[in-house]
Amino acid sequence: MVHPFHPQHTLTLLQKPPADELRCIACRKRIKDAFVLHCTQCPFNLDIGCAFLKPSVKHDRHKHLLAHFEKIDLDDVLCIACNKVCDADLFRCFACDFNIHSGSCMSLPSTVDYYDHIHPLTLISSYREDDSNQYYCHVCEEIRDPDYGAYHCEECKIATHIECVLPKETSSISEEIVESSSTEKQEEIEEQGDNTTEEDIEAVTSYEMVSAEHTILLQLDVEMAKIREEVKGLKKQLGEKLKELEEREGRAESMLKELKEKFNYMN
Repeated sequence: MVHPFHPQHTLTLLQKPPADELRCIACRKRIKDAFVLHCTQCPFNLDIGCAFLKPSVKHDRHKHLLAHFEKIDLDDVLCIACNKVCDADLFRCFACDFNIHSGSCMSLPSTVDYYDHIHPLTLISSYREDDSNQYYCHVCEEIRDPDYGAYHCEECKIATHIECVLPKETSSISEEIVESSSTEKQEEIEEQGDNTTEEDIEAVTSYEMVSAEHTILLQLDVEMAKIREEVKGLKKQLGEKLKELEEREGRAESMLKELKEKFNYMN
């Protein structure tokens, strides 16, 4: 089947992973004795749960729609906004390894106009303006961790804490608002008609997802039918084997009884 998460190759639905220690390409969880969508041409394995994920949220720093993950089994994934560990309640494009925390990080604007600086400030995941190992926020003048997200001005070589340049109402925008803006963006793409760009076409995968889901469900029905037949066959074999063992037990009991009677007669 063709799945929008891996359109370059055809995927095969397997009853279990073809090898041990395989992980789902999306959530990175180990796949053990479970159905998996497998690519025979490259190391792509997708568990059934992730196969039904629907990328639905657009972020202005990434060209693809993002899917929500409650948790992924990787502790070295960093948020593209704040640069902190991002392994739970996140939006993710696993093909590009783009990860961002749900909630406040999703709502952070890519650029801000701060009243006390002449140039727009750009959101960046980490920033070291020099090799001094001492970094400060240009606004509050407190120590700033260079490995965490910041707003910076490349021209002036300065950086600020994220919270120092954002109004409170901006930094507390809810995830629902972000998702709403994503829906509006998709509607805008649909209205563009012939003006739709190749990037927009790639981003809108609703039809492909529905088609893939339908195909997966059909193939799961086929595989489950095979499993039922295997179980039925095993039950028949076990029944025949059990009958054979019961007959052997009966013959052994008769032989034992005869031997005991003969032994008692001789004594």
